Amino acid sequence: MNHAPHRLFRSLVPPVLALALLLVTLGLEARTHRVQPGDTVARIARKYRVDPNVLMQRNRIKSPDELRVGTELDIPPPAGKNARQTHLVKSGDTVARIARKYGVQQDDLRGLNDLGPKALLKLGQLLQIPRSDGDCVPDDAATPKGADKQPALPFAGGVRGLVVSGVAVTDGVDHTVQPTQSLAMIARAYGMGEGQLARANGIARRAKLNAGQVLRIPGAVEAVPVRTAAYRPHPVQFIRLKKTQRMKLVLTFPDGRIRPQSRAALSRLLGYRNMHPRLLELFQQIAERFPGHAVEIISGYRKHNPKTKKKPGPHARGVAVDFRLQGIANEVLYDYIRRFDRVGAGYYPNSVHVHLDVRDKKYLWTDVSGRGEKAIYVTPDDPRYFRGLSPDGGNGVTPGGAPPDDLDDDHESPDDDRESPDDDRESPDDDRESPDDDRESPDDDRESPDVLEDD
Repeated sequence: MNHAPHRLFRSLVPPVLALALLLVTLGLEARTHRVQPGDTVARIARKYRVDPNVLMQRNRIKSPDELRVGTELDIPPPAGKNARQTHLVKSGDTVARIARKYGVQQDDLRGLNDLGPKALLKLGQLLQIPRSDGDCVPDDAATPKGADKQPALPFAGGVRGLVVSGVAVTDGVDHTVQPTQSLAMIARAYGMGEGQLARANGIARRAKLNAGQVLRIPGAVEAVPVRTAAYRPHPVQFIRLKKTQRMKLVLTFPDGRIRPQSRAALSRLLGYRNMHPRLLELFQQIAERFPGHAVEIISGYRKHNPKTKKKPGPHARGVAVDFRLQGIANEVLYDYIRRFDRVGAGYYPNSVHVHLDVRDKKYLWTDVSGRGEKAIYVTPDDPRYFRGLSPDGGNGVTPGGAPPDDLDDDHESPDDDRESPDDDRESPDDDRESPDDDRESPDDDRESPDVLEDD
């Protein structure tokens, strides 16, 4: 038996192990970094204690503008024992407190970071800590121009002004604030109140946010699209499955007011004389959360049958819709809409749609019946009841059992469209618009048309 290969292998093992140990000892082990929203060349260099110029040269980056989210960077060896420490400013930090933590002089800390005597720290700001040798020259004194510039983010769903700049973490999402974003924009996108988001991050509700600042979104499952100032309401595609009607509508003006022509067009598509305006507001929020996904209408108007119901249900009053989104699972869609205030939201795991209506008191339900069957509502203690995709069950979403008795007890399939032939049987109070709903601003006629497509 030839033992030469085994002897050769045994002879090579010690040198290889020795080389690996040497590389680790010298700090030359391979390191990589995947670029995240909010990263800059300077920030990555500080994190790994490397020269930003060396970082760019190693990754063949000619300009900091070339940095792209998702790119994997090769990190050069660390700068050595004298590499400067850094500190990321968090809520409650002061210059004095940080100086005491690291055992340095306040004046040295201010001088190193160009902080004047009255300068205020910003949440998410990265400070360099003076070294014990008294060297107060910033590590990034030779940082290339533009190294602090964040990489450009792609528009979510191709919609200008909607960007995703969050990263999922253990107990929520860390959202990196983009230029022009406000607390209200971020809170709206994640379905929570401004005050709730402010308290979670230890900041004032009216605090001005800084680009690059990181906010924690507690309980969030994934990063979602958030508006910037560049956003303008985009066209939303609606498809009525029964009649295969299609239309694209711009639902609101930039200031949030409902476009009257869009309301009229969508009302016709749903079979309503004049649908409740808040339904359009809710559809606008849904379109921003799931940009680029068409809305498929399962059911709109349903004729009231006084033999089975004393009061007209929400479908007869112009305040409800059964629908789904192309390419989005119903459980994902429902997990989002159930966070809205003053709505009725129903989940139908054995059917093809979710239900959404406008009401004064919020109510949620799960109906496990099949398509066209009598409703089978389950209570929150039933394992079939929808409890949400997030660990907290949805930021305080209140569970419910069977919905109020004004709801229809059966639900429709795409081929069961029980509309009235005329639209005149709506209750007179359906047309509950605020007095200024139809007052357009002087430049309203310069907007894109409300109905972009009507097949």
